[in-house]
Amino acid sequence: MSDTTHDSDKEVSDAELSAQHESNGHSAFDYYRHLRRAKSFVEANIHEPLSLTDVAAELGVSPSRLSHLFRDKAGITFSRWLTEKRVQRAKDLIAREDVSMLALAEYSGFRSYRSFQRSFKRVTGVAPSDYREECRAQIVTGTHKVLSDT
Repeated sequence: MSDTTHDSDKEVSDAELSAQHESNGHSAFDYYRHLRRAKSFVEANIHEPLSLTDVAAELGVSPSRLSHLFRDKAGITFSRWLTEKRVQRAKDLIAREDVSMLALAEYSGFRSYRSFQRSFKRVTGVAPSDYREECRAQIVTGTHKVLSDT
């Protein structure tokens, strides 16, 4: 078996392991120290402008190493994961706070309102303003549920 085939088999095994952990209510963030620490750091600083380099420096690892951990063990790029975390924070704020969309974007760590709008719609499939209206409609009708993915 060539090294390429072996590496490919290992990646499949990691993906299967990750899927198994997910199905048991666990994730790669539960099993890998650097991912767990990255998650904690990002959650505590989500409102700040953060980059892979910033988080890696905080953890004392190279950006390349952290990037590989995200991609290979969590099955997602750091950038995509961070965007999803920021959107989740925005969703939580939209559902609970009556603040401007610009403030929501800032509280969620987006660098611009435009970036917030695009990212929110890409992740959720709806515009932030439409999501807010859905939340308000559910509150009015008494069917309010926390529309959360985490």
